[in-house]
Amino acid sequence: MSEKVDKNKIVKCDFEMQDEHGQILDDNQKSGPFVFTYGANQIPSVLEKSFYGHEEGDKFHITFKGQELFGTYQPELRKAFHHSEVENVHTIQLGDLLQLETKTGPRLAYVVDKSEDQIVLEANHPLLDKTLTFYFSITEILPEDDSLLPESWQEKLLSWFKVKEN
Repeated sequence: MSEKVDKNKIVKCDFEMQDEHGQILDDNQKSGPFVFTYGANQIPSVLEKSFYGHEEGDKFHITFKGQELFGTYQPELRKAFHHSEVENVHTIQLGDLLQLETKTGPRLAYVVDKSEDQIVLEANHPLLDKTLTFYFSITEILPEDDSLLPESWQEKLLSWFKVKEN
């Protein structure tokens, strides 16, 4: 009998994330398996729960509204700045991802509009209004061992900011 996904087990899987039109937004083809410890809050709980009880070799998919993974839209996270308020504004392009220093610490925002005198930044997640389907194939389930975790969920989320919308 093969291992089942349960608390403190290391889960290795292949994945593909598609939008509601079937466009592939991300996968692990180049980065290698997606790896996390079940129950360690490394991925959103709504996503993590879908793995419970699955075994090595299982393939499954789950669909979410973007808000379930990235929170609700917050209008205050979209803000226009005069060019004089932005360093190196001449090098910034539409779609660029910028790190802002805020009272609560660093925050990522992407450029959604740029005119002759202002730039508009959006810190809400770009996939917030999408319906996302994740396709998973569990390749391995191992006992807990932190050395097996090559990247955190937060790093993966940051990579999803770079998805260009058509």
